[in-house]
Amino acid sequence: MNKISISTLAAALFFLAACNSGGGENTQEPAENQMQTQEAPQIDPGTVNNPMTAEQPEADPNDPTLPVLSFESDNFEFPGTIMEGERVRHSFKFTNTGKSDLIISDASAPCGCTIPSYSKEPIAPGESGKIDVEYNSENRGGGRHEKSVRVTSNAIPKVKELRIVVNVTPKNAE
Repeated sequence: MNKISISTLAAALFFLAACNSGGGENTQEPAENQMQTQEAPQIDPGTVNNPMTAEQPEADPNDPTLPVLSFESDNFEFPGTIMEGERVRHSFKFTNTGKSDLIISDASAPCGCTIPSYSKEPIAPGESGKIDVEYNSENRGGGRHEKSVRVTSNAIPKVKELRIVVNVTPKNAE
C-alpha cells in the first residue's frame, strides 16, 4: 500500500510540474486573440450610388432618390403546351427607372422546379437587366402550373413577385 501511495504522489508531482512548465506563463493566446481578423473589402463609394440597401426596411415610396424596378411584364404564360419532363425558360426584362443604382439581393422560388438567375452587379439609373426563370416539368404531372419568383432589391417596392404559367401534358397521355 505504501508503494502505491508513493507512486501516486510521484505521478501527481510530475503532472503538476509539467503543467507549470514555462515559468508559470500562459503560452497560449486567449481565444479572442487566436482568431484572425479579416478586414471588410473596401468598396469604392463611386461604384454604387445608392442611399438604400436591400436589407433595410421598406423605404418611403415618395423618395425621389431611390431606384425603381420596372418590369416590362411581371406575368408570363408560355404559349401552347409542353410535355412533362421538358424545361422552359423566360427572361423577365426590367429597367431601373429610379435615380440611384439598383441592387437585386435575391430572386427565389418556393419550389425547386423553378430556378431564377440574375446579375449581381448594380444596375445604374436608366439601365436595363433581366431575370431568367427556368421551369422544369419533370415529375410534376399534367395540367396548368402557376409558379412565382420573389425578387428582393433596394428598389421601390422592396419585394416584387413574378409569375409564370405553364400548361403541361402528362407523360402517360401519349
